[in-house]
Amino acid sequence: MRLIPAQHVKPFVRGNKNDRNDSIAIAEASWRPNIKFVPLKSVEQQDIQALHRIRDKLIARRTSIINQTRGLLSEYGVIIPQGLKSFTLHITALIDPKDERISLRMKHQLRDTKEEYDQLSKRCQSIENELKQYVQQNPYAND
Repeated sequence: MRLIPAQHVKPFVRGNKNDRNDSIAIAEASWRPNIKFVPLKSVEQQDIQALHRIRDKLIARRTSIINQTRGLLSEYGVIIPQGLKSFTLHITALIDPKDERISLRMKHQLRDTKEEYDQLSKRCQSIENELKQYVQQNPYAND
């Protein structure tokens, strides 16, 4: 089995994108003498790639939570500087019952938001630890 990079097949696609047209383009591209094929990935390589993609998605979700919360709080006149540490410090302070800048209803929502943020952070850290461990155990990972 050999894989052809998508960018080498694209010039041969005719008409709308569908399975039939795609398979014709793949067949046509495979007959070309200059086509360079892509090596197959091992299961281990696919696992590591999946970990990176999952980690990126977790970071994006965490960033989304931070940005949404900062935006909502700015409507209350509470400005939180950018950054993970700043977010954590300010949210913790706002949840404190002594802080009266926001309502109890909003404090409850912030508590849930912080919990979700913490879960995403823990999961992200777990994946980062697994990737670091992989790099230490695999001599080819640093290349």
